[in-house]
Amino acid sequence: MPSPDPRPLRTPPLPTAIRTARLTTLLLAAAIPACRATRPSHLPVPNPGDAIVAVKSCALPASGPFWKSWAHHAWIDVKRPDQTTWERIESGGHFGIVHMDLSDQEARLDRRFGERAVRLLGWVEGDAARAAIAGIDGALAELAPLYADGYTMWPGPNSNTFVRELCADAPGLGFVFDPNAVGKDYSPWLGIGATASKTGLRVDTPILGAAVGLREGVELHVLQLTLGISLDPPGLSLPFLPQIPWGWFGSDDARLVPPPLAAATTVVLDDAICTGARHTVGTFRSAFTLVLARGDERGWARIDGTITAVPALPSARDVKLQFAVHEQDGVSTWGAELRCEPNAAADPQRLQCMAAVVLLELQATDDGAVTATVRCFRSTQHEFEILSREPPPPAARR
Repeated sequence: MPSPDPRPLRTPPLPTAIRTARLTTLLLAAAIPACRATRPSHLPVPNPGDAIVAVKSCALPASGPFWKSWAHHAWIDVKRPDQTTWERIESGGHFGIVHMDLSDQEARLDRRFGERAVRLLGWVEGDAARAAIAGIDGALAELAPLYADGYTMWPGPNSNTFVRELCADAPGLGFVFDPNAVGKDYSPWLGIGATASKTGLRVDTPILGAAVGLREGVELHVLQLTLGISLDPPGLSLPFLPQIPWGWFGSDDARLVPPPLAAATTVVLDDAICTGARHTVGTFRSAFTLVLARGDERGWARIDGTITAVPALPSARDVKLQFAVHEQDGVSTWGAELRCEPNAAADPQRLQCMAAVVLLELQATDDGAVTATVRCFRSTQHEFEILSREPPPPAARR
């Protein structure tokens, strides 16, 4: 019987294709956690008892000077358990810490400051969100006095410093700042601590610093400007530029559709109705709700009307209107009061939802009701082209 071979067994080398497939699988597995939600509209729709904490940022308004408009501003949106609304917490500069109530739809908007795309930096839900909320509430009491008087746009402490410090004691809430979030690395003297993702270490002074993390990659901080190679998301960070390559791609528009509203009259703002022609949407006697929904689901508007009689004018009616326009960067609301009389249309009420323009006309009938008519246009240019060809109303003629 031959003696066993004393040499250790060797595993034959894997074919190149298999090695490549395994490497690709590992890279995809590492990238999946970062891709579970990248925009606010990707957040789960919460139930009343759910808790969610989301960290977001976007570039400051483009209308500002160049040195300011490329910088990112970060904030936190919180959905507390057993509440139907969200709370936005952010540094308002010299106004101190700002708290703002939001609807669920507002919290899921992918735009802010006009057309600035919002980045969802990180979020947690369920028990992790409850633990994060406890940590945030505890830090708020300590940080609020400091940011009321000590805010400094550059080098800090500013809104990004506030978010970093606010989330430092929020277990499980890790994220990577946009590299243009000036102030995210600010320390008054020598600061040593965990990175915002809680996967690495940072060492910073007001002038120079560095960070190394499993998600941040390698960063060099010079005068609060970031140079580095990020791992999550993968990219190159250079001052004054969006992160390469992911920062070059803007966020898609959020899907904005009206919720089901009982007894509402809905008008879909598509090409079939946006012709400038008059469309009667209904005749009402007490209260009514009109919903104007864009056909491409990029926005919608709601008009609530209340009709009351005018004692001195039996056929006339006073109408109180409340408008709410839901667009990609938020919700605009305003009100108006009109007097409607038979055979005389009240002044048209104009609203714009994204590009579409709507003129609402109201007129009282002889039996005390109010008829609502809308004229819809594709854009302000379309509105001008049609109305400029029409003669002025009789009352305006000379």
